[in-house]
Amino acid sequence: MSKEDRCLLDTSRGGPLSPAAIHSLTLCGSAGWSDPSGASSQSRRASDLLSAAHDSLASRLAPITPATVLIRPGGGHALADGLAGLLAGVSTPEATATLVVTAIDHSATLRVARWWRSQGHPTITVGVDALGHIDAAALLEAALGSGPTVVCLQLANGEVGTLQDVEPILEQLSTAGVPTLLDATASAGRIAIPGGWSVLAADAVSWGGPRGTGVLMVAAGSPWRLSEPAIANEQPVALIVAAASALEAAEAERAAESDRAWGQIARIRDHVQRHVADVVVAGDPDRRLPHVLTLSALYVDGESLVRTLDERGVSVGSGSACASDSGEPSHVLAAMGVLTGGNVRLCLPLGCPDDAIELFLTQFPPALAELRQAEPVPTVGGAVAPPHPTVQDGAMDDSAEPQAWYDERGNRCPAPVIALARAVFARPPGTVVAVMASDPAAETDIPAWCRLRGAEYLGTRPPRDGGEGLAYLVRTPLE
Repeated sequence: MSKEDRCLLDTSRGGPLSPAAIHSLTLCGSAGWSDPSGASSQSRRASDLLSAAHDSLASRLAPITPATVLIRPGGGHALADGLAGLLAGVSTPEATATLVVTAIDHSATLRVARWWRSQGHPTITVGVDALGHIDAAALLEAALGSGPTVVCLQLANGEVGTLQDVEPILEQLSTAGVPTLLDATASAGRIAIPGGWSVLAADAVSWGGPRGTGVLMVAAGSPWRLSEPAIANEQPVALIVAAASALEAAEAERAAESDRAWGQIARIRDHVQRHVADVVVAGDPDRRLPHVLTLSALYVDGESLVRTLDERGVSVGSGSACASDSGEPSHVLAAMGVLTGGNVRLCLPLGCPDDAIELFLTQFPPALAELRQAEPVPTVGGAVAPPHPTVQDGAMDDSAEPQAWYDERGNRCPAPVIALARAVFARPPGTVVAVMASDPAAETDIPAWCRLRGAEYLGTRPPRDGGEGLAYLVRTPLE
C-alpha cells in the first residue's frame, strides 16, 4: 500500500508537526541556534526567542493564573516533576504530605505514587466508574482530611477521552488551601483549561508541537519546590519556540477543530454501533475530548488488531495511551471495569482529513473479521454499550459447583474470554461454568464480559487441581 493511501489516527505519543511548528523550527535554525545564556548578539537573539516563547505558552495555558514556565523532556516528565515538587514543598519534618491520585491517572503520576507509598508515606487512590468519571466525593473526602495533602487531578483521560468536572473540585481544594497538580497532557490546546491549580502539566504533542517538549506551569504562590539540575539551563530553544507557535495556531483554530473532530468521532461511533458486532465503545459518550476514542473488540488481541490495521494502511494505538508497550492490560480500562483486551485507540491529529476516517471505517470491519476467523465465537450482533456504573456482579455462592471446567492457564487474553463465550453459548441457561486462567487481564475481562452479555459473574476460587491462576465461576444467562 502506498504512503498516499495510509492514515494516522493515533497521535497520543507523537504526530505530525503543525505548519506553525515547522516554520518556527526553520526560523530557529537560522536565528535561534546559539546559547541563550551567552552575551553575544546571537545569544541575545536566542534569548529573546526563548523569552517570547515562554510568555506565549504562559498566556495560553494559564491566562488567568500567573505562572512560571518550566520545560521538561515530555509530558510524563512534567507530571513527575510537578508532583514531586509539590510533595517536597508541602511535606515537613513533622508531617509528610498525603498524596491523593486517581486510578486512571497517567502512568508517570502513578509511578510517583508508588514510590511515595514505598517510602512509607500515606497515599490514597480514588476509583472511577465504568465511564471513567472519578469519584469526586471520595476524592474531596480524602483531600480535605487532617494534615498536609497533595492532589493530582486529571482534566481529561487521554485513553478513553472522558472529561472530568474539575472546576468545582479545584474551587473547593483551592479554598481549603490544598495544592493540586492538574494533568492537561492530553487536553491542552484541544479544550479550555480552568484555573485554580497549583501546578499544571502539558505536552506539546497534544497540540501539534514537537515530541519531547513537556510544559510545567508553576502558579505564583504555589508550594512547589524542586531543585533544578544544572542542565536545566540548557533549554532546547528551537523545540520550545516550535511548541509555543504550534499552541498559538491550535488555540486560534480550537473551536473549528473541535467541531471537526467531534463530528468525525461521532461518525466512527455511529458506524461501529450500527455495523460491527461485539465492539464496546469505552468512556463517556457525551462529556469527552472531541478527538479521542477507544474501541474494545471482543475475542481478539489488541496488538494483533493494531498490526492488521497497519498492514491495511491505518495507524492506530492500543493499550494505555500513557504507558510503554509492556504487555500489561490497560490500567485505565481495568480501573473502569471494562474490557481491556482487543482495544484500539484513536487520537485524531489536528486537521484530520475525512478520507482518513473513511479509510478506517472501510478497513476496521474486515481486519476484525480476519482475526476472529482464527478463533470463531458465536455473536449476538451489533455493538454493545458500556455497562451502567450501577451494574453489580452476582454474589459468590460457595455451594455453586461448576458443571464444566475450562483450562486456559498459560494463555493470554482473549483466550479465557473466548473459552467462556463458547461455554455460555453452548450450555443450558443457569449452568455454572468455571474458566481457569493465569493472565492478570482475566480479572477484569471476565467480569466485564459477563456484564455485557447478561451472564452472572460469581467470583473466583482456587483451580480444582490447586495449580496456578484462578478459577472464574460464571452462571450462564437464564434467558
